[in-house]
Amino acid sequence: MGSRAKVAVPALPFANTDLTIRRREAVLRLPKGIADSAKGMLKDERDVHLLEALVSVLIIVPTSAALVFLAPWWQLKAALGVAHVLMVFVGFASRFILGLHYWSHAPMSSVWKKGTPFASIIQAIPTVVIAPFFGIPAGLYHLHHIAMHHRDNNVSRVSLCTWRVTSVLPPSVLQAAAGHCCVAARSAGHGRARRGAPAPIARGSPEPSHERGGWPGGPAARGSWWPREALPSPLPLLRRNPSAQMAPGDLSSTMPYQRNSCLGFLHYWARFTFAGMVEVPLHSLRVGNYKLFAQGIGCTTFWLFKVWLLSQFDALATAMVFVVPFFVASLALMFGNWSQHIFIDPDAYEDGVAKDDDLVNYKLTFNTINSAENGLSFNDGYHVVHHRWASLHWMDMPRRFMEDLPTHAAQDTLVFRDADPIMVGLSVMTGAWDWLVERYVHYGQTPKPRSHDEILAELKRRLAPIPTGPKAKAA
Repeated sequence: MGSRAKVAVPALPFANTDLTIRRREAVLRLPKGIADSAKGMLKDERDVHLLEALVSVLIIVPTSAALVFLAPWWQLKAALGVAHVLMVFVGFASRFILGLHYWSHAPMSSVWKKGTPFASIIQAIPTVVIAPFFGIPAGLYHLHHIAMHHRDNNVSRVSLCTWRVTSVLPPSVLQAAAGHCCVAARSAGHGRARRGAPAPIARGSPEPSHERGGWPGGPAARGSWWPREALPSPLPLLRRNPSAQMAPGDLSSTMPYQRNSCLGFLHYWARFTFAGMVEVPLHSLRVGNYKLFAQGIGCTTFWLFKVWLLSQFDALATAMVFVVPFFVASLALMFGNWSQHIFIDPDAYEDGVAKDDDLVNYKLTFNTINSAENGLSFNDGYHVVHHRWASLHWMDMPRRFMEDLPTHAAQDTLVFRDADPIMVGLSVMTGAWDWLVERYVHYGQTPKPRSHDEILAELKRRLAPIPTGPKAKAA
């Protein structure tokens, strides 16, 4: 009787150094006595690293901004302003924005022990006080990232072509700028829309199962549907395309684009920069979450009023401290999201909708491991793990990745080494394919390692726009 063929067990061909990487997010360390007190108030002592990073930013960045405003001569003000912008985005952007990212994912009850004094105020400081210095209007990050991006999981239920803008630009120009934008028109009743934002899930709690009806309290759990045309367009300049009948999706989705198109990214960035502060709150209105809609409009209005008011006092300093960072941050944030979702497996979708709401997380992004950037960005390279387990503590991501390696391999998930998401995105946009192929990791996802040409073909296959709706069926 012949022996059975051995089945290869998925394994990395090298050690995962992220398991023991030195944390470098914090520039300043809390004094031992204060750090010990903070650990006593935190539910997870490891969050002291995140707290130190945020405190470092809170001390240094507003101080630098104050120096710009207080400079007596415009020449000095301009020089200090340029230095301030460089310091903010070269020295602190990765540290703060990724810290804000995980801070936003963790509800207050998951961070602070019950009875912690001023916990709600402390919890609000990053998004309300610090974020505007990085060009992020207070309160809008949570609205965009938690209430929309994770809620709809990068799915473009309403594409760029669904709304027709009354404009001097012909539709052909708008579509060309979208980088082969596909028409998102999915029949009513095809899919569910979860009402409002997902409720934050406490760390350690079971992740919500989309098959059981989505996030707690959503209409899907009650068996209801939310057809897209249930609400009229709130803006008179927008005319509804009658062929599209579906719930709103992730307005920052990369799915409709040819994702190595520079023109496509330009459209993607411009839409977010110039329309995001209106579209993101309207997303909440269209799903019926009026509280978040009011929050978004209030945050946008307050930010615009603050910038106008400060400009009356000192226009140059206001531009260097708040306006220039807004445009730089919009570019950094959108290229970051574009890069993280640049490779999407089209086979994971049918008519633009995920075939499996859990397994699609392994196919809509990638992981970057053994990267120095993971020590500066709270393990942001583990983006597959983050989308699959959004409430997982950032320190646990490398370990969960190693534990989940068999599922990663079964789903043919992309993994790169010695790179970070921005470097992956830049390599694609500049055509540096050899550099990227060299960093592709084979860990058992195919019976035998892919050749250089096979890796290149697979990566390029995942760059194509994901068609949705009736036209996808016709194709």
